Amino acid sequence: MKLRIFEFAVNRKNAVNKLTSIQDLVLNHMLCIFYWRDEKPINHWKKEVASFLDQIPRLKGNATLSYKTVYQELYGYISDILYDRIQSFIVGIMYKENYLLPDIEDPNVNNLKKFLDSFYDYISHELSTNGYILFADTYKKIDELLEKY
Repeated sequence: MKLRIFEFAVNRKNAVNKLTSIQDLVLNHMLCIFYWRDEKPINHWKKEVASFLDQIPRLKGNATLSYKTVYQELYGYISDILYDRIQSFIVGIMYKENYLLPDIEDPNVNNLKKFLDSFYDYISHELSTNGYILFADTYKKIDELLEKY
């Protein structure tokens, strides 16, 4: 199955708005995947991330969003505050998902940063180059990064 950036062709502004609207959803699921990687819902979270990315509409013609735009709208703005406020993000997820607070010492936060930076770099490259990302490739990338970090 392919994840594509289209249901119908739209203008750039609508595609950017969609990126912005899924930013928190993708991030929350990626945090769940990273911190609760041994929990049963991990495949559900991976599917959700892939599904959120599938909601991004394709631009008219052969146009794609730039790497910088995709990265900035999905991750760039939030990455500026995420690591300073990681505990509040985790507590919010913990409350919603009913999980115990994970160990978030500096080395783990450093690994989280590498994990997320690598994921968003990959997603931004694929979406800006191809206009879509394969569903299986999203899973594969997440698994590869979990093993690495």
